[in-house]
Amino acid sequence: RVIMKDNHIFSHKIMRIKYSGYDTRRDEDLVHVETDNCNFFILDPAFGSNSADSQHPYCYRRILGIFHANFDLIPLLGYPLPISANGDSLRELTVEFLWVRWYKFHPATTPYELDTTSFLPISSNDSLGFICLINIIRACHLIPRFTLAQSGNGTASLANDKCEWNAYFVNKFVDCEMFMRYLWGDAIGHTYS
Repeated sequence: RVIMKDNHIFSHKIMRIKYSGYDTRRDEDLVHVETDNCNFFILDPAFGSNSADSQHPYCYRRILGIFHANFDLIPLLGYPLPISANGDSLRELTVEFLWVRWYKFHPATTPYELDTTSFLPISSNDSLGFICLINIIRACHLIPRFTLAQSGNGTASLANDKCEWNAYFVNKFVDCEMFMRYLWGDAIGHTYS
């Protein structure tokens, strides 16, 4: 049995994503839920250097909510409780997670075009989900594909889908750091698992 402390889930609007650059320096992206700067990418688990299952190394997501909750460890672990770095016993565990909407990836048809993404239909069972923050690589820059217009068929106010576009370009040239992410195996400071 899992016991959430005080039956509370705490909501946040801003999150910082820390990452290692191609030159092995540390940097961070700032993500805000109620702005256009709320997209990120993770490694696609189906992608491998020799895999035919996936043609792209990343999966793209939009953040709908940033949350954390505290859980009581005693019912889960019993005694003795784990010891923290300062020598105190840990009585609760803080879990941070995101509520996200999935993008579907569409590869470019020529090497001179940008890849595109579009949202899965909100009625789809796979369109929404939760993700652990540890899986995030960094924020991404998605540009609306203006020629395809806005969908305008928002059905879920919590998903902020009233102003969504039919498709988005994946801007892998937004900075040199981002560009190096797409050179699979060539980026010096990047690690791949």
